[in-house]
Amino acid sequence: MDTGNYQQAIDFSEQTKELTIAVGALRFLTIANDTLGSIYQDLNLLEKAEEVQRKGIKIASDLKSNFWAPRLKANLAITQMRQGNLGVEAQMQAALESAMSRSQQIHAVLSLEGLVELAVRRGEPEVALERAAEFLAMSEAGGMQKLVAQAHRWMGEANILQNDLETAENELALALKIAAKIGAARLKWDINAAFVNLYELQGNNKKSVKHKNKIRKIVAKIADNLEDPELKAGLPALK
Repeated sequence: MDTGNYQQAIDFSEQTKELTIAVGALRFLTIANDTLGSIYQDLNLLEKAEEVQRKGIKIASDLKSNFWAPRLKANLAITQMRQGNLGVEAQMQAALESAMSRSQQIHAVLSLEGLVELAVRRGEPEVALERAAEFLAMSEAGGMQKLVAQAHRWMGEANILQNDLETAENELALALKIAAKIGAARLKWDINAAFVNLYELQGNNKKSVKHKNKIRKIVAKIADNLEDPELKAGLPALK
């Protein structure tokens, strides 16, 4: 997923599902469905993401397996938010509290990031910055560099909402530096998109075009690795 080879990620996830059924380790189906949901999120195929996430939640419920449930529920709420439903705060908060009560930091940070993104989408920069600082601290404590980059990206997005474009530029530059170092393709795409927004607000067409070109290269590489045309349907057609 991080290298942008989503076809291989999908193939491995489907193989995982087949293997877990064959050996009877059904609880791992929850993880496989969550992974597939995250892949479809990255490809902007949100209806497919929601479908597999709901399957994962049902499997977890049927098996009374709670370990992966908070993550699946947080990811489902994020999918619904990206489809335009901005009333998912309660679901995200519940997933966060459930993960924290079990000391599941790796699941808690996803819920927390979802709350940051929700605040940005709602146009609530103060809330976003407060949540992002909490998200950054938890990510740094866990040594999760991709999430550290995400935290700085969201801080940049929130500062754009506040029209503090200098701070936003610094936050996005730091996020992009980390994302480039670890090779996170979708994250680099998102950060470059934030830069486009920033420079368009500044009226800096040259820099805006530069970052659009970076997005084109990332998207083209992702598209080249996808064998099924339907998987390309959510990719942007940048002019």
